[in-house]
Amino acid sequence: GELIRMDRYLNPKEKERYPQWLESQEERRAKIEETKRNREILSNAPPEQEVEPTEKEPEEAEQLQDVQYEYHLGDKVYIGASEYEILSVDDERVMLYDYDVPLFNKEFSRTEFDRKVRENPMNEHLIVKEEPAEERNEKESEPLVPAWEQKKKVKGFDLHPDVPMADRHTFNLRENEVETVGKKERFRRNIMAIQLLKKCQEENRFATPEEQIILSKYVGWGGLSEAFDENNSAWATEYLELSSVLTPEEYASARESTLTAFYTPPEVITAIYKAMEQMGFKEGNLLEPSCGIGNFIGMLPDAMQDSKIYGVELDTISAGIAQQLYQKTTIAAQGFEETNLPDSFFDGVVGNVPFGDFKVLDKRYDKHKFLIHDYFFAKSLDKLRPGGVMALVTSKGTMDKENSAVRKYIAQRAELLGAIRLPNNTFKGNAGTEVVSDILILQKRDRLIDIEPDWVHLDTDENGIKMNSYFVQHPEMILGEMKMVSGRFGMEATCVPYENADLAAQLDEAVANIHGEITEYETEEELEEEDNSIPADPTVRNFSYTLVDDKIYYRENSRMTPVEVSA
Repeated sequence: GELIRMDRYLNPKEKERYPQWLESQEERRAKIEETKRNREILSNAPPEQEVEPTEKEPEEAEQLQDVQYEYHLGDKVYIGASEYEILSVDDERVMLYDYDVPLFNKEFSRTEFDRKVRENPMNEHLIVKEEPAEERNEKESEPLVPAWEQKKKVKGFDLHPDVPMADRHTFNLRENEVETVGKKERFRRNIMAIQLLKKCQEENRFATPEEQIILSKYVGWGGLSEAFDENNSAWATEYLELSSVLTPEEYASARESTLTAFYTPPEVITAIYKAMEQMGFKEGNLLEPSCGIGNFIGMLPDAMQDSKIYGVELDTISAGIAQQLYQKTTIAAQGFEETNLPDSFFDGVVGNVPFGDFKVLDKRYDKHKFLIHDYFFAKSLDKLRPGGVMALVTSKGTMDKENSAVRKYIAQRAELLGAIRLPNNTFKGNAGTEVVSDILILQKRDRLIDIEPDWVHLDTDENGIKMNSYFVQHPEMILGEMKMVSGRFGMEATCVPYENADLAAQLDEAVANIHGEITEYETEEELEEEDNSIPADPTVRNFSYTLVDDKIYYRENSRMTPVEVSA
């Protein structure tokens, strides 16, 4: 108390909230005193009147004194005058990240941590109101999951933890040819897949290998806007069927995806993995930030099967199908903006980012005003480790828009190893739409540098078509003919496919022109020494220490290395 009066104990934030805390403490003390007085009065009553009150009132007094605090992975807490972030928590211990001393985590026993949390008025944001017993019991039964899975209340990434890994089935998309079918057939297959998914969910089980084939036919709603048009008589039956199969939330999500969700053809996925193999990628932690039903997971080459893939998908139907198809893979059913994945953790990032002329709300990136596809690049770069490679399919707008801000942002953080412009019919087979998109392959720098390479800017080709200078300088990376055509907003550039062209063969040639090497993030020790490192735990703060099986490990990006401790 003396230190507080001398203004030598509380930090500015604590001082701001200290009067409010004192007031709440006084109210709490008053209630406890009133309870004590009532109990003293009742203690003088006749014995037959004591029975019921003496059973209840100790409980009431205890409830007043025992305020409940609730905290989770990623929450901020205040101990003394310092601010911490919860890295891990279980029944016995709590691990904290110290913002002042980031190289060393702080560890407390659960009992000591609870006591220190209660001592500091800055932790009042962790106090929870009393809930009905049923809701409280339901919460207590939920398992602990990684912080990035807890950010949103969704079903855990492991649907059935009681099922042994040996009894789970991973769908092999490479062995199942993807057919090109019309819109009505795509709709029918989507409905069958959704009905089967809901059946598996109702029966609380994984899909069988035979059922996985049906689920894999789901291609989303990109290019199927007719099914959501109540005034389209040609699709009246489908409109009614869709409304009956989906919940209102699922229906709204599906309708919004008609202009943004275009699943990636196998030829494109194969080309991306070939490019990564060519650069030396064999195994590691892979992130697919908008995984859909998991086509990149299903096309993973044999040479990369030891890799661990993390998938993120906002659409609950797509995420549910992905979880059923790839039953051993970690897939979070939430938006990329809601995840709390660690920075500089992944060795590679692959996928097809959503297209759209709208922004994503994420406080860390809001100031940049990124459109959704640009946002996915920015956040994915932060999740990629230095030296790691990112290969993403994106709208041509990323490379061709007049405003070069996003390209400069990317160039400062990563080197462009190569780009491939895809013909506008690439997604027509399974999405029924003609869009021009690019594959961008980037390698993350070890630090941010102020640079503006040529590809940040636009140029004009020999036909007077304005496009990214990279494609003007490397026309061999354009897998079609650039032409001006009439679009939604007037004349616009598009990439018209060459007649009778084989996209897979074209992609092979383009990939051969991309050169780079995925660098290992090595420690100072010589490579000849035995490698005792283990894959990094994403809940452990980067460049910090942790305990694993009573051994101290130091996390450096995607690996954790044991630390020798002198006796």
